[in-house]
Amino acid sequence: MDTREYPDGTFDFRALVSGNYYFVDKTMLIADVCEAKNRTFLYTRPRRFGKSMNLSMLDYFFNLRYGNDEDIFRGLKIESCERCTPFRNAYPVIRMNFGCLDGSSPSSFADSLRSMISIVAEDAVSLLESTGHTDSITDRIRDAISLRLDITETRMFVSDLCRLYRRVFDRDTVILVDEYDRCLQGIRSPNRFAEVFDELVQFMEQTFRFNGNIRFGVVTGIMPLAKTGMLSSFDNADICSILDERGDGFFGFTESEVIQLLDETGNPLGKMDEIRRWYDGYRFGGADIYNPYSVVLYLQNRCRPEAYWNNMTGGGMSPELVAGMSAESLSTLKGLRENRGSSFESPIDVRISYTDVMSPAVDPSVVYSYLAMSGYLNAIRTGRERDGKPLCTITMVNNEVSYAFDSLVSRADSLADYTRSAMDAVYSRDRIQLKENLELLLSGLQLDDGWFDGMNDTEMHNKYRDIIYAYLMDPSMDGKEEMPFGLGRADISFHASNGRPPVILEVKSTRSESTDRRLLAREGLAQIDEKGYTKQQDMRDAICVGVGIWHKFVEVSFGE
Repeated sequence: MDTREYPDGTFDFRALVSGNYYFVDKTMLIADVCEAKNRTFLYTRPRRFGKSMNLSMLDYFFNLRYGNDEDIFRGLKIESCERCTPFRNAYPVIRMNFGCLDGSSPSSFADSLRSMISIVAEDAVSLLESTGHTDSITDRIRDAISLRLDITETRMFVSDLCRLYRRVFDRDTVILVDEYDRCLQGIRSPNRFAEVFDELVQFMEQTFRFNGNIRFGVVTGIMPLAKTGMLSSFDNADICSILDERGDGFFGFTESEVIQLLDETGNPLGKMDEIRRWYDGYRFGGADIYNPYSVVLYLQNRCRPEAYWNNMTGGGMSPELVAGMSAESLSTLKGLRENRGSSFESPIDVRISYTDVMSPAVDPSVVYSYLAMSGYLNAIRTGRERDGKPLCTITMVNNEVSYAFDSLVSRADSLADYTRSAMDAVYSRDRIQLKENLELLLSGLQLDDGWFDGMNDTEMHNKYRDIIYAYLMDPSMDGKEEMPFGLGRADISFHASNGRPPVILEVKSTRSESTDRRLLAREGLAQIDEKGYTKQQDMRDAICVGVGIWHKFVEVSFGE
């Protein structure tokens, strides 16, 4: 009788293969890395597709620290790879999990980076002691463990440690980084993003680009962040994204691997149809992939289909992404939801950044790219290009993801209803309704105390203006931001459409709770009048609106 267990919550490769667990062999990833010509690999995949386990596997294979341990690779696929033998336990390895870094502020990032480096320093002590080089443990390593390094020393620590390893072991170092972009994913303030991102890039540059003692590096995350300049810090990284064939079968389960698991666990092959409906549907490069996390939980729970991955990830996108979604992208996504077998074509850019997603009235292709890389849509190359990007066929993924997808589209649909309601309030000059609509919008955003950190008053005003514009904008209307009228520029304007008059909105914001928001709204109206925005021929009958904002609270005034 097979008494093996399911590896739920196990992220250590040795524990997985040495314990009494069911196991899917992904060790040929090691051969892929050994054959690398570039110094750094960047594998980007959705969460819970085996990235952390694979890094643990690479650690045990390359790390000279485990050279005298039990051979945990005996009988696995990599054992037959003779060209990989010289790499086996041949290098010092530095492994870091960036999932522990805190991106809530630059100071929080620095503190958490210092704590992560403390763990690296403790691992260094263990390596040096286990190999008989205790005398090489430096004061810098001890200071790192004790959190006494300043930020410059912290940035330089990995590079300095690689230099030490070169002197002690006469060989370069392998560097493994997991979830490198995790600390950026929850940031919604562009200014805070820029500050934290700059700190991250400085660390990565010292760790990779300016480090002359690296044998190779392997980095995992969700997005390459190429447009932000992150890739330059890796020094010519080899990107293996969801669209690339290299490494396409190493993350997630292939169909043959799922069939193997069914056989080993004593489940009937007839369960494959249900597994396909619920957990198949991903295409990474040229490989059809199943969600490994959900397949394991499905089998562990006696073949009960549930949205396991959706429940783990929180299911759904950020409110800001939904708030900025255009009517075009919303309509297209609703079509996928309502016609489950349907598809559409769109260019997919795997090199977008999180700031692209935060942009007001975000382009539909950016939404689709973000959803595909995060695991919420499936993108399959057509072999053609549009705008210099691979043109892909976009489909729903599977039953599991459809629940999160439904939540996303429903929320976006609700916001579209709110948009219509808000514009109806503008045209009917309903101050109370417009105030409630705008406050409802802001209440759905993560406007925490740090949202406007690092922004000056003008930047804060512009952020509010962008949010409101994206919220009110509809493709049927000719809307503009910062449109020159009279002696100035109107914050938001809509030209006449569908028999309705033009509209001008002027936004005023404050950092102080004690400021009278009604007074701010009237100041907005006064600016429209003083700058002569309505003297232009096509704006003479405009409905003029002043908006005063503090935090998530709004007051509205209409002109006469």
